[in-house]
Parts: sequence; structure tokens; C-alpha cells
Amino acid sequence: MAESSEEVYTIPDHIRMHPSIYYGKLGDGTEYGDCIYLMLQTIIDNSIDEFKMGYGNLVEVSVDYATGEMSVRDYGRGAFIEKLEDCFIAYYRGGMYPSDFEMDHAVLRPGAQEVSALSASFQVRSVRDGQYGNLVVHCGKKVSYDIGECATDEKNGLLVRWTPDATVLPAFTVVEEHVVRRIKECAAANPGLKFILNGQEITVTV
Repeated sequence: MAESSEEVYTIPDHIRMHPSIYYGKLGDGTEYGDCIYLMLQTIIDNSIDEFKMGYGNLVEVSVDYATGEMSVRDYGRGAFIEKLEDCFIAYYRGGMYPSDFEMDHAVLRPGAQEVSALSASFQVRSVRDGQYGNLVVHCGKKVSYDIGECATDEKNGLLVRWTPDATVLPAFTVVEEHVVRRIKECAAANPGLKFILNGQEITVTV
């Protein structure tokens, strides 16, 4: 019997082949609702969720407008360092969990898997009570994952850094005005949560 020539696609493969299924109109960065800003919003939303649960009142955002690299650092509890692959690589989808499953900032991060799949490079570093987990992903596939003890002065929280992949997304330009507007809207909707963008505090005029 001839060996099957069928190819098997993973969920990250599907996300990369059909990004518009996950993000709608992708755009080229010239409009506020384009994919690259929704990816940023996805990661920021996880930090906002942590703040709403009473953990961390500072979010630091960095954006390189030339390369498209973005990062978000919060100071919440940090993700479970043993669960970073589950949280940030789209191995599976589902919504049924055991009754004793610990569901918090670290376990279910809706949308983060799509961001990692659609990024040329993606890194997440979680610091949690003296330990760190560091996951590096390329185009939705794990490159490295290490766990260890961190410096005693390193604060709990999560750092996510990524560069959207222009080989599966339209060639894009990052518009500073759209980034600032999105973060200002996040700040306005979450009083008490401080946002810093590229070293400058984002203030909202009421």
C-alpha cells in the first residue's frame, strides 16, 4: 500500500496560512484597526486582566516604529513558568477544564497563541517568586524554553516581546499615532493602571 502523501498541519500552521480568520482585515498598519495593533491590544489585555484581579499597576510598552518590534512588561504575578508553552503556543483549542484547574492570568491567555504564530520572533519571560521561565518561539514553533532562578531584585511579572511576521501578514508600517491612541484608550478605561510607552508616561486628559 502506497504511503500517504497527505501533509499534516498544526494549529500554528493554520493560523499562519489563514490569519484573516483570526484577525479579520489585516491591513498594512495605516489604519487604527489593523492586525498589528490588535496583536498589541491582545497582549496588553492580558496585563489589564491581571490588574483587574488586583496584581500590578504598571504596564511598560516599547515599540520600535522602524522594525515593528513590540514588547509589553507588566508587574503582576507572572505566568506559571511550567505552563508557558500551553499559554503561548497554539497546540490545541478548547474550553473544557477539570473543576480543580487553576484558571488565572497564567493559564488561559486568549489570543496570545495567535500573536506568537503570526510573529517572526516571539519571546515571553515570566518571573514568579524568584524563578523565571523563558520561552522563545519562531513562527509559532518553539525554539527554546528554559527555567531557572532569577536575580533577587527581579520583580514578578511578564515580559512579552514580538515582531509581526511580514511574510504572512501584509507589509506594514507602524504608525505612532495609532499606538498612542490605543494605549490612551486602555489607560482611560482602567483608572489606576499606569502606562509607559517608550519611556514616557501616557497621560489621559479627562
